[in-house]
Amino acid sequence: MHSGITLKPGTHVGVPSSWIQRSSAYYEDPDTFDGYRFVKRAAAGEPNTKMVDLSPSYLVFGMGVHAWYVFSLYNHHCYMLRPWIFAKYLTFR
Repeated sequence: MHSGITLKPGTHVGVPSSWIQRSSAYYEDPDTFDGYRFVKRAAAGEPNTKMVDLSPSYLVFGMGVHAWYVFSLYNHHCYMLRPWIFAKYLTFR
């Protein structure tokens, strides 16, 4: 590493992703909820604005090969829960 620290093979390293997710270097006003944040970014032509995009600034599903497994499970659960949510909470009159 740049600081002169060396890590032995097999050493586990953790990164606090919440700091990145809430960094003003990556997101404008990160502590304020904006449901259209990624829609606005996509309209402006910024990269990595879709739920399936992985980047060092959007770590909801992690990074690397394991992120796709988590994303697939999340997507499957949303697909399976949607009819249940509609049936339970939405009344069409």
